[in-house]
Amino acid sequence: MAIDYTAPQNIDLCIMGKSLVLEQMASARYAEHQRLTSDPQIFSLLQGLQRNEELHEKELREHIQRLEGNTEEIVAQCIGPEEPESVAGGPIPGYKTILEILRKDLAVEHQAVRLYAEFSLQASDPDVKKLFAHFARAENGHVNSLGYLMRQIERGNYDVSFFCPVCGWPISFGENPTVGAETRCRMCHVSFKLDMVDSDFAPVEVKL
Repeated sequence: MAIDYTAPQNIDLCIMGKSLVLEQMASARYAEHQRLTSDPQIFSLLQGLQRNEELHEKELREHIQRLEGNTEEIVAQCIGPEEPESVAGGPIPGYKTILEILRKDLAVEHQAVRLYAEFSLQASDPDVKKLFAHFARAENGHVNSLGYLMRQIERGNYDVSFFCPVCGWPISFGENPTVGAETRCRMCHVSFKLDMVDSDFAPVEVKL
């Protein structure tokens, strides 16, 4: 006989199933967003967040197994919420893609903090309660890191940098640069000029 994982006595398994889907979606989103940026600071943050979400996924699977749940059936029955709309904000020249990434991820992380706090209260198993309390703290850290970078950009205090298009080493144009600013890679010694492409800053090699 099939188990009804939406029944009250299975609340712990159901909320873990919902969370597992959220964590899988988060990992996939962060992986995709890494491919959209060549900014070393943004890339590093997204990579770190992805690793953290993958760890959460692993922990959820372990607890589901401990409580003898069927992961596939739980996920099929316990549908999680849809992703929220991005955090609102106006355009800032040079940062179109980065702000789209940060605002989308920030909205999802705010949702995760709220949900995991609720799940911690709903859970009956002591270890599952602790797990979701831990997750809520972790996701709040994600909110803080994403929000910090977004505020730096909005205040004009953000260091505009890229992976060098020639060798991959980080290159920087400094804080609040203007189009036409130049820098030189310390490793391959190629010079670059800051350009604007589709409302995003981009480094262009200076041909000798």
